[in-house]
Formats: sequence, C-alpha cells, structure tokens
Amino acid sequence: NPAIDGKGPPQEFLGIKLKTHDGKGIFLDDGQGKGKDGIKLYLQEGEENKNVIQMSKGGDENGVAPESLTIVMNNNVEITSSQGNITIAVATGEGGITIQNEGTGAIEIDSGGDVSVNATGDISLVSKGIITINGEAQ
Repeated sequence: NPAIDGKGPPQEFLGIKLKTHDGKGIFLDDGQGKGKDGIKLYLQEGEENKNVIQMSKGGDENGVAPESLTIVMNNNVEITSSQGNITIAVATGEGGITIQNEGTGAIEIDSGGDVSVNATGDISLVSKGIITINGEAQ
C-alpha cells in the first residue's frame, strides 16, 4: 500500500487519509507501527498537533491519559444541541470538572431559564475584581 501522495512511508504505517483535490483532508492515525494504542483524527491542512481529536486506549500518548478523549482546536469549539440537553459529568470516582480560561475574555453563563448551583461541599468565590450578585423578584 504506497503512500497516497506517492511520498513517504507506506500507507499501512500512516493510517488512513481522505484528501480533496486541493490537498485538504482528514487523517486517521491508529498508531500502527509506532507502538501506540490510541486513535488520532486531525485535519490535513492543520498541523498534526492542532485541530485534533485524540482518543487513547492504552498507555499515555503524548500527554493523553489512558482511556481519554482530547480535543484541540486553533479557534472556536462549539457544542450545540438544538432540542436536547448537553451534559458534562463525572459519573463516579474522584474526578473533577474544571472550566478554565487563561485568556483575557470572560466566562459567561447565559440562560433563558433557571441556573442552579448545588454542592455537597464548600462553594468558594475568589476574584481579583468585584463580585456582584443582583436579583429581581418577579
């Protein structure tokens, strides 16, 4: 199985490439021949470590823990459900959920309905700026 572009190692060591006429494509890398267990899906026009969906089955792969999913994008990541729910959960165990913004933009929660925060432990608010809570009874 020669490489799709006629250059480089045989396809069996590269995974599967789907390419358009102008060179854009999707690359599925199953780690075959590299001693890896995971699966990496990335856009050909991007760099291999950008625009990536990576799943790890076995051991640690480039910082992706076993049985994990990592999504890395150069720009926006949007998850939209037009009619159903979106759930982010740690079902069991001691894992946590972290929402982190290391940029200068804000983190916003905007809801047409109620917003509730429930915890069996402490709730902590820490800010280098002003914390404002406003409410209007209807």
